[in-house]
Amino acid sequence: MIMKNTYKIDLYKVIAIFLLTLIPVFSFATNKNIEKIEKALSEKRYTRSLKLSEKILKKDSKNGLVLMYKSQSLFYLYKDPRTNKKYNNGLKEAVKTADKALSLEEGSVLQQNFKDFLEILGLENNKEGEEAFKIERYVKASQHFKLSLMFNPDDTLANFYLGSCYWFENQKDRSISYLTKVAEDNFSAFSDSVSQHTYQFKAFRYLAEYYMKSEQWEEAGKYLKMGLEMFPEDHILKGHRYGLYRVRIRSLIPSLDYLNEVRLALLDYPQDSFFLVKENSLYIFLFKQALKDTNTKHADSVLGIFVLDRMERDKRPDKQYIIKNDIFVGSTPEVVFRKLLDYSVSRYHKDIFAWLVQKWVSEVQNKDFVSSSSYLDLAEKEFASGSQNFATLMLLTEYRRESRKGENEARIIELANKWSFSQVPLLGMDYMQELMGNLMSGKSKSKVQIAYRHLKFSFIDSLAANNFFFRAYPMFEQAVAEFPLDRKFLKEVKQKELANLDFKYNYFGSRIASWGRDPKPGEFPFYSDILPSNCEAGSLSDTLLERVAQRVNYFRRNSGVRKPIYFVRELNIRCQHAALTFEANKTLTHNPIDGIRCLTTLGEEGAAKSLLVRENNPSLAITAMMGDKHVTQGNRRWLQFPVTVNMGFGAGPTSQVLWVMDEGNKEDTSYFKQNFVAWPSEGFTPKMLCFSKWTFSIFDNLESATVKVKNEAGKEIPVKVKELVMGYGMPTLVFEPEFELDKSDKDQRFEVSVKLKSGKTYTYSVTLFTPKVD
Repeated sequence: MIMKNTYKIDLYKVIAIFLLTLIPVFSFATNKNIEKIEKALSEKRYTRSLKLSEKILKKDSKNGLVLMYKSQSLFYLYKDPRTNKKYNNGLKEAVKTADKALSLEEGSVLQQNFKDFLEILGLENNKEGEEAFKIERYVKASQHFKLSLMFNPDDTLANFYLGSCYWFENQKDRSISYLTKVAEDNFSAFSDSVSQHTYQFKAFRYLAEYYMKSEQWEEAGKYLKMGLEMFPEDHILKGHRYGLYRVRIRSLIPSLDYLNEVRLALLDYPQDSFFLVKENSLYIFLFKQALKDTNTKHADSVLGIFVLDRMERDKRPDKQYIIKNDIFVGSTPEVVFRKLLDYSVSRYHKDIFAWLVQKWVSEVQNKDFVSSSSYLDLAEKEFASGSQNFATLMLLTEYRRESRKGENEARIIELANKWSFSQVPLLGMDYMQELMGNLMSGKSKSKVQIAYRHLKFSFIDSLAANNFFFRAYPMFEQAVAEFPLDRKFLKEVKQKELANLDFKYNYFGSRIASWGRDPKPGEFPFYSDILPSNCEAGSLSDTLLERVAQRVNYFRRNSGVRKPIYFVRELNIRCQHAALTFEANKTLTHNPIDGIRCLTTLGEEGAAKSLLVRENNPSLAITAMMGDKHVTQGNRRWLQFPVTVNMGFGAGPTSQVLWVMDEGNKEDTSYFKQNFVAWPSEGFTPKMLCFSKWTFSIFDNLESATVKVKNEAGKEIPVKVKELVMGYGMPTLVFEPEFELDKSDKDQRFEVSVKLKSGKTYTYSVTLFTPKVD
């Protein structure tokens, strides 16, 4: 037993010694064959080098050097037209073999020694990947590009396409590291004029979009800056940068920092209506804030910047575009001053006017001291010259001065009575009625009372006749409060006249013909140069957009919203791109899928932030949004949202897009904690626009709120109150009164009472009427 085991041990030793003696022989033979492979490769005898490589690999399958030689042999046999047919799979095998070699322990050494070949192999492999990418086989394409990156981690093309594969597979977090490398390598090459790179502008687009959506504004700004330095005319990057400016501005409170951000935006978009309007609005805010804090020195310094900027813009070659939105541009300080004064008159900025007119009189007219008499003399002079608006506000300003109140009251009353029966324009009439309202509370009340009532009623009629209903309605409410003896006449006669005229001018007057149909009398033709076959978004005419805005404002105003909305060009463009996508794909969606036809970043944003209607008539689309049949009334609620100021609109033959996501009027939030928005609202509503679902909206807790509706006879009618759903504009009650609409011309009156859980109750009357448009 013991001898048997000893025999086995001795046998193993003999075998081991025999094998050890073979190693030098085998190693020597391998080296000789490697030399033969190298010689064959140098002589371009690739069939021989392949056979020799395979011979060695049968015995030593993990010989990295030979694996690389085999890869080279296969690659060049594939590239040679004479042998390509036989080795048409040579590229795939060459890549696979090189990958195996690099995965070995000495892979890094091989990568360095075969750097040139691996770059060539990677480039050829990239072509295969690109073919797969073009037909949207992203998984297969990504496999090619991953291998290319093993051969050359700095391969810009492979990094870009691999990042893009992950992007389109909706693995955007994985794509970012690859796209970042592409962007930064590209930018470095761009900065270094010696370097040569293929610039991938889409990498910058994707990075900007990714960081914008994840609200990483600094990172978004970094790659937008780099991308636009390289591709200054890229419209997608410019669109993202525009959006970034808007986001930054939205996040800032009105201040000098806010002003600086807007001024930076105007360096890139000097003709942009949104930023020009924002800048001017901000200056007005800063003026008012400084005057409120009695800091006239600060107001003066801001005014200096304002005036110099407007004079500089007057010298610009694109002045004709800028002045469409910056109304203060002027060649001299005097011109800018006068325009700013006229603006403060027209926008009811009485505090700014009072400050400016003093500076104007003293600095522009070189008066050392502005006395009360010289002030009134100037007012008379302005009135005589045709500047009645200017002159009447000067009267009001003079009367409001605490230090001079009563000093020249007799002369002010004399001028007021004289002017109140003259042909004073609307704005001047507005200031005049306010002045006379102030005088009514003074010692000489009886001298102005009759003239004041006459002026107030005339002013309401003039505002309505000139289609200034956003001013006429508040003035009407003032009259109801100020003249209780006239309340019945005002509420039953005058209010219906206003409602009828508003319908005639702004609902009936905003009609648009349906797509492809000849317009009827009074309709505006619906035409757009949208071209889905070529993915061209086109645009809408200004007149058509004005009519759509007119109808939107009609519904908002008659719901109880106090301020108008305005269409912004850049938002119109986004909505038009969204309409293009919908027309090209015959679908409506707030979340278009990547890869569908004609989808752009602008269109994606437009789809996400807009109300969408399948309709061939823009004006009827707005009515359809108000007549929303959904239980939440989401479309109506966004359309009525009082904090919205900026909207956009786009349209195609069957798709209507209205941008509603904006919070430019947040100061109204507090107002609508006490005042409601409703449809139908208090007052008169056309029967044809009384939809089955009624709404009541207010910034308050509407949980467990109750709704009662009584008819004209005082009888309570059944009401179905829908489940309270949040998330669409204001908190809103949706309810359905059960009644039969009288189709005759007779008015139908209802009393609505909404009681909140807190005990607060809102009661208002709704009168449905048949408007006359003859």
